[in-house]
Amino acid sequence: AGSRLVLYTDGVTEARNGAGELWGDDSLVSWWRAATAREATATGLKTSLTEAVRAFVGDAPATDDLTFLLLADNQLKV
Repeated sequence: AGSRLVLYTDGVTEARNGAGELWGDDSLVSWWRAATAREATATGLKTSLTEAVRAFVGDAPATDDLTFLLLADNQLKV
């Protein structure tokens, strides 16, 4: 119960902002730690990841696809 998994393409970690900086692996790991502490569903994680990357990229043009798959076990053990 409570297990979560994210699978993603390089477009997630290689998303670039207007200065040409990459979002990167460290940003993904930081997001994951924070998001999984507060989000219980795959839908919530999807929204959170999409918003985090979009906030970083801002108005910069897309250079790659943003593809990911999130799985979450929302059942509670009693």
